[in-house]
Amino acid sequence: MRTISYSEIMERVCDHLGWDPDNLDSRQFSSIRRAVSASLGDIWNRFWWADLVRCEERTFRPPYSSATAYSAGDFVWLAGPRAYYQALQSTTGNAPATLSGSTWALNSQYWAEATPAPAAAEYSSTTAYAIGDQVTYLEDNRVYQCIVAGTGNAPGGANWGRIEPFDGYVDLLEPGFTPLGRVRAVYDSNPRINAGAARLEWANSQRGVEVYTSLATVWVEGLLRPHKFTGSAYDATASYDAIALADYSGDTEVEDTAVPYDISTRLRDWVSGESYQLVSAVYDSDQVIVSANVRWPDGDTGVFTRLTKNPTFLTVDSYSLTHVTSGKTITQPAVTRDTSGNVTAQPALTIA
Repeated sequence: MRTISYSEIMERVCDHLGWDPDNLDSRQFSSIRRAVSASLGDIWNRFWWADLVRCEERTFRPPYSSATAYSAGDFVWLAGPRAYYQALQSTTGNAPATLSGSTWALNSQYWAEATPAPAAAEYSSTTAYAIGDQVTYLEDNRVYQCIVAGTGNAPGGANWGRIEPFDGYVDLLEPGFTPLGRVRAVYDSNPRINAGAARLEWANSQRGVEVYTSLATVWVEGLLRPHKFTGSAYDATASYDAIALADYSGDTEVEDTAVPYDISTRLRDWVSGESYQLVSAVYDSDQVIVSANVRWPDGDTGVFTRLTKNPTFLTVDSYSLTHVTSGKTITQPAVTRDTSGNVTAQPALTIA
């Protein structure tokens, strides 16, 4: 992608308006900043720019974390069984399910398996219910799960947790994933390595993307969210925090208001957003990828190599990719997973 410095854009705006770019007051500077941000957003969303499109696997709820305090009605994703669960009461550190041998056992005192249409037999005041039993309570026509064993304790009280219908949607701003803006397509599998990946029906909503499928995860393809220029004019005498933003009239590139957008930065962004295509992939007997040829958004080629395979969850824990023209190798050091397969620590990418 070709770049242009912010200073050049500002000078062109000033030429049209008859302003002196070296003597702008705060009002003029802010006006240019807002206009540039608005125009960039318009151009950004007008086309499916290859450098700005990302495609990644997304879940319909955040992954379970033992450190999070959950309230009744919260839904989570558990990678091990590839399933969703709903909290029935307030809980912290009680996993939705645990692996026993080759079977995932539900922690039914705190969690219920998520389902879009809960259904159960009618509640009876004379039946002795055990933890995990489910009933339909005709007083409100809702389904409940027993969390405290007993007899004659009507649903709606402390002995029961109400089961809510589960609906699948993708939060485009979900922490831990690439923030996406405009969505182009939703697939049932990774379209970069599966030519037969099927497009799914979906719709935009205030929550993100509503997906009409029974699949546990989907692949969402869309544009990164447009950058916005913020902050006051750069002051060479001021002290800035690492995350502070300032408009700089020097040689900063439009794509990054802090540092020039060099090839290493671009490669890091492409790998983080999986903005590359794997072709001619080779798989082992467990159908875990071993190697593949890489096609980068800039047209360059390279090689994907698996470095570490996770034997428990049959997935890749570390890998490397090469970029031929630059001679760079990007490496993802081995991630750490919990007993459910969720990534708990992911070292930063290295580029050499």
